[in-house]
Amino acid sequence: MTGVWERIKNAWNLPGTGSYKKSLETVVTIKIRKDGRIVDINMEKRSGNRAYDESILRVLRAVDPLPPIPASLDTDALEIGFRFLPGDLS
Repeated sequence: MTGVWERIKNAWNLPGTGSYKKSLETVVTIKIRKDGRIVDINMEKRSGNRAYDESILRVLRAVDPLPPIPASLDTDALEIGFRFLPGDLS
């Protein structure tokens, strides 16, 4: 699944022009079907900043579908976790 985080990070834009505290952290798991479609998004930890969290949901919808799961993994679905931090965009 090389490049999935890079694709998400490159598409992610923080809303507005305000600065975000570096301590913001959102943890998300996504379930991906074999064909790369995102079928479930679970926010395991919210940052406490609604606009920030919604920007993450928006980017996950925008990058759907992701690259297909490699046949060598021999699975119908895969769960991947991500930790979003404002510093990831610098």
